[in-house]
Amino acid sequence: MTDINVLEHQPIAWTPTPDVIERAQLTKFMRQVGVSTWDELYQYSVKDVEKFTEEVLKFLDIKFDPPYEKLLDTSDGIEFPKWFTRDVTTKAETRAVASVPDHTSSAGLNITTMCLDRWQTEEMKDQPAVIWEGEDGAFWHWTYEELLEQVEFCSAGL
Repeated sequence: MTDINVLEHQPIAWTPTPDVIERAQLTKFMRQVGVSTWDELYQYSVKDVEKFTEEVLKFLDIKFDPPYEKLLDTSDGIEFPKWFTRDVTTKAETRAVASVPDHTSSAGLNITTMCLDRWQTEEMKDQPAVIWEGEDGAFWHWTYEELLEQVEFCSAGL
């Protein structure tokens, strides 16, 4: 199978300045993993998918509760990966996942904690969380604190 890049021969619309490149999160991530070019980053990502994913999770400060013990399990073959698994050791956990024959369970990821709750600090709660700009130039945003209020309002209705 050959992938076709339909954008390959299109003109470049924008090139970042050296200052923008220096401040970019991608640049910080590339430094974290010890690569200096996009091609090196791509090769790193496909050469060791598990390590690359681990570095992304670390960079984004994503935490699991309960935590995973094994990030990627390919013991059944690369075509059947199991992500973020943990061993079920207590009787209560075993009963909870009785349908899982190998007594493994997935780690927990609370998306509300990762995307909303952890930003409710004095430093971040007044920063924009959602920004919208319409085709006509209209603009509005919700801060993290305002977004939390909206989520709580919605969840109360459920």
